[in-house]
Amino acid sequence: MIQRSVLFVYMVGGVLLMVPLYQMAMNLGLASTMWGSVFCLFVIYIVQTLPVGMYMLGNYFRGIPFALEEGCYDGWLFSSGGNY
Repeated sequence: MIQRSVLFVYMVGGVLLMVPLYQMAMNLGLASTMWGSVFCLFVIYIVQTLPVGMYMLGNYFRGIPFALEEGCYDGWLFSSGGNY
């Protein structure tokens, strides 16, 4: 469910979200100052890109074979002389 909603938000362009987000910023009083506008843009950017980035990283890390992970760990033990 969460994955579908993340992809849906990413598919809906920022242009469609511009009017509702601007109205929310005006209602909160953040659009009237420069720092409020910068804060709104920062929050909007983070809220839109962070879930998609986490979704993509999660899929990437799930695709790494466990044998490769084990081999890296074994190689680290042999190269360090077994010292932890």
